[in-house]
Amino acid sequence: MSGEQPERPIGAAPTEADPADLPRPDPDPPAPRGPLNALAVVSVALGVLLSPVAAVFGHIALGQITRSRRPGGRNERGRRVAGTAIALGWLWLVGYLIGGAAVWVALGGIA
Repeated sequence: MSGEQPERPIGAAPTEADPADLPRPDPDPPAPRGPLNALAVVSVALGVLLSPVAAVFGHIALGQITRSRRPGGRNERGRRVAGTAIALGWLWLVGYLIGGAAVWVALGGIA
């Protein structure tokens, strides 16, 4: 049994620090979080309010966010919010087109 370490009781502190257990410094600290893009928030609000304009504003907000991530930019957040607004806007547009076509057919279409 020579060379083996004796078992330590449960809950007892280790006698030697294992290098794998020591905290390591983060090689690249995360960049500071930037502000949330205001147009992304407005566009998702429009998407909730049943407006296809949300898709247009969402695309504009996505462009602003991408440009803000360049060196020296504000590093804005909101990519998911803008993407949600784009999806909602396009869904509402398709829904309105289908609804409009259904009403047109129900009213007799071309007379």
